[in-house]
Amino acid sequence: MYYDKTNGTFNVDRTKSSIDPDVRVDGIQGGYVDLAGENLKLHIFLDRSVIEAFANYKKKLSTRVYVGRYDSLGLQVWADGDITVKSMQVWDMNALTGKPAVPALVPDNWDNSVYKDITDLPNHDFATGDLTGWNTEGDAFQNVHVTNTRLFWDTIYFNPSHKILGGYHLWGFNEQAGGDSLTGTLRSQNFVLGGNGKMNFFISGGRDIDRLYVALVRASDGKELFKETATNYEEYQRKIWDASDYIGEELYIKVVDHSKGGFGHINVDDFNVPVQVKKKTNN
Repeated sequence: MYYDKTNGTFNVDRTKSSIDPDVRVDGIQGGYVDLAGENLKLHIFLDRSVIEAFANYKKKLSTRVYVGRYDSLGLQVWADGDITVKSMQVWDMNALTGKPAVPALVPDNWDNSVYKDITDLPNHDFATGDLTGWNTEGDAFQNVHVTNTRLFWDTIYFNPSHKILGGYHLWGFNEQAGGDSLTGTLRSQNFVLGGNGKMNFFISGGRDIDRLYVALVRASDGKELFKETATNYEEYQRKIWDASDYIGEELYIKVVDHSKGGFGHINVDDFNVPVQVKKKTNN
């Protein structure tokens, strides 16, 4: 949130509200505030994800933040150029019980950014515009299914944030290629799981846990360790798997389409998998 002295406006820049690529945080909102020669007086209430701010009792802004980092839970004052802070008072807000709120628990390995020995799954977001790095069986998943289309039914965004990560995604329905009648499987390259073992991905399309699903598979015996299906809707949802019990094991991702009926397709994108980097060996 900021006051623009040149334009006399009090604003919130929602493009700075989250690093989460799935969250819709576009746009700058606000309006004119005539200080009439007064100093700027701000009252800011930070209540978990909700922020309310008042400028000189003349304008109020309400917004939310979607925190993606545990070091982004506080409040900071900044300015372009020299300013003078004449006074500042800070109170801790209590919980509804009237007692201080419990501090956020910050685990040491809360995300994979702390690990230096991991990399991404090859072509994890289909940014090549095709199925490079993936293996297919059948005809349900072809290069023609990789698309940069942002809308389905001409009006609704696949991703509520309006973003297609990597520029492309795999849309399992293509009428010219055969629509819902196609069947087959899509398989990633084998990888050794590293980092904290947590992975996430986008999924949408048909709902059928037996015939339309994404699975995490152990390479040694073909056992499906995790499975996820969609909701009979094209809008993406992000799913998170905690596969920490399988760190160090060789695994692969499998996408299955064995359905020919209505909504007999599956859509996927943005597989974020902590792949352990192969260690170099001396001959």
